[in-house]
Amino acid sequence: MKNDKIRIGLVGENEFDSKSMKNLFQDLFKEKVIFSIVGHLKGDQVNSGKLERILRVEEEFHDIFIIIRDLDGFESEKEKVQARQYWFEKINQSINQKGIFLLHIQAIESLILADIHAFNHWANVNLKYDKNPMFEPKPALFLERHSNQKYKKSDNPEIFKVLNINLLKQNHKGFSSFIKRLENQIK
Repeated sequence: MKNDKIRIGLVGENEFDSKSMKNLFQDLFKEKVIFSIVGHLKGDQVNSGKLERILRVEEEFHDIFIIIRDLDGFESEKEKVQARQYWFEKINQSINQKGIFLLHIQAIESLILADIHAFNHWANVNLKYDKNPMFEPKPALFLERHSNQKYKKSDNPEIFKVLNINLLKQNHKGFSSFIKRLENQIK
């Protein structure tokens, strides 16, 4: 029996980011998509030729790649945004335009701030966060400080299992835009 599901490879700056996004998307797209983690890269390895080599090998096994990067800056830092966009375009060319770019303004942890209720439940705290999560300069540090040091980046995959994707779309402009692009590719 042929599998008609779309095969999406997740590529992140680290394994925690890729696992986190897989956990977040798994239920939303389970009828249409099979997600797999590609590359197991760390930090600046995504800037090396290693990523392009891995993706060229994996290309035949995936219909789409979600390329996940942190900006480590604000959306207003146009030079940083342009550098990341240029990097993605180069990668996307090497995989025949199969990529969708998920650029986290600041860091992936800004998504946790977009659903602070899930984080509160997970960390057993009572944080209030009603700001734009894209403007939090160091979201991981914010979460660590406000959870009595309970939070660590390695916890992200577990936290992302309980995030409400509708709240993320509502509270995080960048993520909402990404989801629309992804849904259009999956249709």
